[in-house]
Amino acid sequence: MNTAFFKSEYLNKTIYLHEISALGQQDLSLLKAELKISIESMNLKMHQRRDTASSEWLYGISLKIKVCEQFLDIIKESLHGLFCHFYQAVGRAYGKAAAVDCLRIAKEQAQKQAQPA
Repeated sequence: MNTAFFKSEYLNKTIYLHEISALGQQDLSLLKAELKISIESMNLKMHQRRDTASSEWLYGISLKIKVCEQFLDIIKESLHGLFCHFYQAVGRAYGKAAAVDCLRIAKEQAQKQAQPA
């Protein structure tokens, strides 16, 4: 049985699909960024070689892209799950108003980081 995996240079280890849920938020974020870069790079290579590459090579790289996309989907679900658990924990410990305030602050900080310098 073949198990999907991704050899992460950022994390310096091989990650299997079933191991994603055990990663911390920082590792998930790093892996997410690395996967996006890998997908973009492979799409570019595939586009550049579409006329000269063998069908086996094209099939192989498209398969790698699909595996990376599967990893991304699971990471997005995991990050969303972490967010939901955090939001609920803050709400239980400090009240709904505090949870709403934390969410507002996080959104503001994310928007500041997303703006070009």
